[in-house]
Amino acid sequence: MTETPREPHRAPAPESAATLIATPKSSVWQGLLGSAWVIASSIMLEVVAKLLEGVVGENPVVSRIVGALRWIVVLAVVVAAVYLVWRRLSDMRERVRRGRELDMTATLVEPAVPVRERFEPTAFRPPSVRPDLLPEDVAVAAGLRDLALPDYESAALFDVVSAMLAAEHLLPAHSRTPEPRSLTAAAVIRRLMAHEVLAHCAEDRFADRRRRAEPEAAERTRRTADVFRLAYVPAVAGRPRPGDAEVAIRNRAARQAMAPALLRHYADRAQRWVIALDSNRLGAGARRWFTDEWLRLAELVEACAPPPAPRAPTLAPGPDYGRADARRAPRLPEDLRRTVDVSALARIADALDVWYAYNGWPEDADGVAAAVRRIMDSPLGGDRPELRALARIRAGEPGPRVRAYRPRRYSTSLQARRAHRLALQRLDTPDAPAPPDPPPGVFAGRVAGWTRRLRGPDRSADPPGDALDEVVDQLEKAWWWLPYADIAGEVCALVDLAIVHLRQGRLVAARNRLELAESLTRSGRDPAGRAHTFEIMGVLWWMRGEPRRALRFWQLALTRYDELNHRLGTARCLQHLGSAAAVAPEYGSLLLTGDLDTDEVLRQASGWLARAQSLHPAALLAADYREPVCARLVARGVTPLSDVDQWPLPVADGGDPVVALA
Repeated sequence: MTETPREPHRAPAPESAATLIATPKSSVWQGLLGSAWVIASSIMLEVVAKLLEGVVGENPVVSRIVGALRWIVVLAVVVAAVYLVWRRLSDMRERVRRGRELDMTATLVEPAVPVRERFEPTAFRPPSVRPDLLPEDVAVAAGLRDLALPDYESAALFDVVSAMLAAEHLLPAHSRTPEPRSLTAAAVIRRLMAHEVLAHCAEDRFADRRRRAEPEAAERTRRTADVFRLAYVPAVAGRPRPGDAEVAIRNRAARQAMAPALLRHYADRAQRWVIALDSNRLGAGARRWFTDEWLRLAELVEACAPPPAPRAPTLAPGPDYGRADARRAPRLPEDLRRTVDVSALARIADALDVWYAYNGWPEDADGVAAAVRRIMDSPLGGDRPELRALARIRAGEPGPRVRAYRPRRYSTSLQARRAHRLALQRLDTPDAPAPPDPPPGVFAGRVAGWTRRLRGPDRSADPPGDALDEVVDQLEKAWWWLPYADIAGEVCALVDLAIVHLRQGRLVAARNRLELAESLTRSGRDPAGRAHTFEIMGVLWWMRGEPRRALRFWQLALTRYDELNHRLGTARCLQHLGSAAAVAPEYGSLLLTGDLDTDEVLRQASGWLARAQSLHPAALLAADYREPVCARLVARGVTPLSDVDQWPLPVADGGDPVVALA
């Protein structure tokens, strides 16, 4: 596998992050139910019971006290044993889950980096003598025409055609073909290409030249040895022509297998690649895969949804998120919509939800959440009420309290998602002005500058103090409702709590939340959440007036984001470091090497802010800080940078517990 070329100046330095933040204290239950404490307390209680029994003798009151103490000893031992067994089982389930995730991503091969074409690819030339189309070929062509997708991945097309050919085996014996079948998906695709029904496009994709509501066909095709090395399998000689009734039955069975096969294929792929997003080995490839495929996944979800009701309440139109030039696929016919696999569709929606969160988009972006809600509100979602509740939460309508489902983790997860959604909605609601800035201190100007960057240019849009208290309550409920195994969810809730505490000015509470989030992400769990924790910890130290610690944490977060090829996180950290260097250039020696002056620090900061804008165009704060930096450099006769010239010094993170600086 060809690794993505990396920039040589991003190699991590030998410096470690072992001197950054404090380790939170152990849990109360871990302390009280530890084996040493149980043994010591049991011995102590037994000694006290014997002393009392020997001194007082047969006193009935003392005898009852001694008996109660002995039962307390037994109860403590039993509770400790149950707790240890529960922890062992939890650790075992976690190991099984990690092993399953590793197995799911073991066979993934990352997509190739796009190569610029210097010449036109060779067009596929059909054979001079075209083979006759069989009834199965006509059924496959009709089904693909009704699916009406822009194009098909090669593996997806083979899965769909194979499922359509295998559907006949599920029919009753009297409806099957009496003679043995020798049809394969490769042979059917080969004949359809010979008749120019399918065209092989670049990047191992097939386009249907006869799509519904699609006047233009993909004309550019190419021939590759690994795809076109397919043998044509002729029909069985002398086979009687089936009657119209038999053909109709087989075609109906093939159509019923078509949509579920396509959804399961993409659900399996999306589920595997969404796990690989946080992988150092496959992270860059997973992002390229989602960049190429998420539009097709969104179109597939919308094609499976029934049309919205004319008077149904709809969300306000939001940003297009890259679909301005994309062609919307028409909806599936009614008979195909009735065959949709709801479980596979839910897995695709989950993968898109993670991708939206990864890019910083709202969960109801692009109308996918509304489409899934329409599907779940239809008869297809009648036996999956938990999926219907999740679809409504994602569509921006949390509704009443979530009912109880089995297993219980469904209910707790939905309660957490609903509380988190309500907290974000309350946080985005404009209300009275926010509390005033903290009192001035040694770094008053820089603290105020960072506070403006954190809260945005218009402080009047922040919720008031009471509203922030409500947001904190909702986020705490979400944190408590989350299942024990959902480490990423807990880290997300804790980081959001820390951000709200920073808006409140409660820096100690924010630090406690971030320290707990850091302890949860050790040993490689949720690396993106760990990087986000370090990023917000830098915000905390900057607000406390300790810029050296803030810069160190942003360097550490940038190193982690760069290892994961996390574009949004990298853009945010470059924005933090560039704006910090702009307001405090005297700390440039912590970020750069060599003979430095303020002009050089500002010049490098202009490059960091420019890269932040290119990676994340919505980073308005980077533009706000870059303009005065560029103006200052031009006034001194220095040319600003349009891209990164020298990256900030990296800081390695070993994933071990870290201690606070004195």
